Amino acid sequence: MVRNAERKDKTIMRRKALKRIGKKGLENLKYKALLKEMDLPQRCEVGLSGCMIGLFLTVAHRHKRSHYKTAEELADIKQIIIACTLCHDTIENDKELTESVFNKLRGDEQN
Repeated sequence: MVRNAERKDKTIMRRKALKRIGKKGLENLKYKALLKEMDLPQRCEVGLSGCMIGLFLTVAHRHKRSHYKTAEELADIKQIIIACTLCHDTIENDKELTESVFNKLRGDEQN
């Protein structure tokens, strides 16, 4: 009897934990899975002055993450580049620089 009660409690906890993730959390999990499937470079693609080349790499997006509605849009190769944290921070705060870097590396967004 005690074991059944414990089992029920664990099942309820699992359901609540999954519910807490929500739609955005599920999209983030899909996004991470899509990134793992991609063959992404293991070095910074931006290469601004002071670049750390292969250290502290992150994924930089063409637009803010809130712009994308699905994991597929978020993981589209035209929408992401690999950048070290220094280059990522630099382009993130300068919209014109971001657009020029993305146009140079990935081409125009519409094509």
